[in-house]
Amino acid sequence: MAFGRHGGACADVRAVDPRTGRTRWRHTLAQAPSAAGPRPYGLAVAGGIALARERNAVRGLALADGAQRWTRPVGADCVPLGLAAAGRAAHVVVECAPGASGGGRVTAAVLTLDARTGAVRHREPLPVESRVADWGVVAAEPFTLWVREADGRGLDAFVSFDGAGRARPAVPRRQPDTGELTVRSGDGASFAALPVPLARVVGQTLVVAVTAPGTGRPGALAGYGLADGKRRWLRGTDEPVGALMTADHRRVAVYQDSSRADRPDMIRWVDAATGGGAGGAGGARVLASDARLGGSPWFAVAGPGEGGIEDLVLTNPDGNRPAVLGLRHRGP
Repeated sequence: MAFGRHGGACADVRAVDPRTGRTRWRHTLAQAPSAAGPRPYGLAVAGGIALARERNAVRGLALADGAQRWTRPVGADCVPLGLAAAGRAAHVVVECAPGASGGGRVTAAVLTLDARTGAVRHREPLPVESRVADWGVVAAEPFTLWVREADGRGLDAFVSFDGAGRARPAVPRRQPDTGELTVRSGDGASFAALPVPLARVVGQTLVVAVTAPGTGRPGALAGYGLADGKRRWLRGTDEPVGALMTADHRRVAVYQDSSRADRPDMIRWVDAATGGGAGGAGGARVLASDARLGGSPWFAVAGPGEGGIEDLVLTNPDGNRPAVLGLRHRGP
């Protein structure tokens, strides 16, 4: 699926055959979604339906032929910021500002829809009182968000949702005993296809990079249980954390930036349940890296090391080199 246009809104949804690059079908939306704000999540697929975000609604299209199946309005004063889907459920992040020109109270919510019919299963309010300034989907299942509202005194946390769409205890990004849970490295530059590169969900555990006060770079990892929002473990890393990727059903792959010229960057595999493997020996040495996003390498080739057979994809959004590199690491 492809949806979007550089620097503006797009009203076209197209299904593309990945084997040939040819368009299978094309559908023009009634209203192009707003191009303003942090809204990279314009499309999702679930239950044989392609869901597309419009200006004030979500539209369901048959994945097979693009035929319209349903339309779900979200309200005249509301906009769908974005959506994600898994199985038969779709989750839509909605922001509402009644009488926006007159200063009405801003609210936000997550709508859980039946992807096949568009029926609303549940509407869960988000605890915000100002505009959503930044946000990102960490996982589609279980649905997990990072949300930061414009008011600096307001919400800045990871929020996950159970199978019925109800919010579970939030994990605040500012942790007084450990430092700041970090969503992006360096200067905070964002790549729209991967807005939250330093947090991943594995099973029912949120794994996230941690930056201690005064250090400026994430030098630890922490695991939080999604059911109760409590920390399960905290592990220091021998080099700063540059990126996280889900490796399999129990581990994350961690890209560690070397701070010394005589030490290579490393990719290590960390147990999400315990934090085991976060530091010390082992892992794959990075033989070459180039192009940076917010101070972190995103274009890399991994050398021999531990971890069995690993398929990794690292991204380079600067436009000067191949956008995506896929590589396979075969360990002992």
